[in-house]
Amino acid sequence: MSDSPGGSTTVAVTGWIMTYLCAQPAASDTVRGIREWWLSRVSPPPPEDAVLAILEDLARAGLVLRQVNPDRTVLWSAGPGFSAQPKRAAAGPGGSRP
Repeated sequence: MSDSPGGSTTVAVTGWIMTYLCAQPAASDTVRGIREWWLSRVSPPPPEDAVLAILEDLARAGLVLRQVNPDRTVLWSAGPGFSAQPKRAAAGPGGSRP
C-alpha cells in the first residue's frame, strides 16, 4: 500500500474496516469480500495481500476474529476485543483530564 496522496495507507484501511464493523458488528466475510464490500469506498482499492496483513494485525490485537470453515474458507469478523461503541479520549486537550 502507498502512503502517497490518493493511495491507501494502512492506517486509513484499518479505520475503514473498524468503521464498517461499528456499523455492522455482526458482519463476517472473506478477505476478497472485505476488499470488495467493506472497503468499496476506498480508492484505489488496497491489494488483497495488504488487506490480509491488516486483518492479521487486528486479529493479534483481538479486534477481529479469524475463523476457518470446514471447507477451508477463512472468514473475518469482530473479535473479542472489539467494541461497537467508540472510545472516548481519556485526556482532554493538552493531555490533561478535564
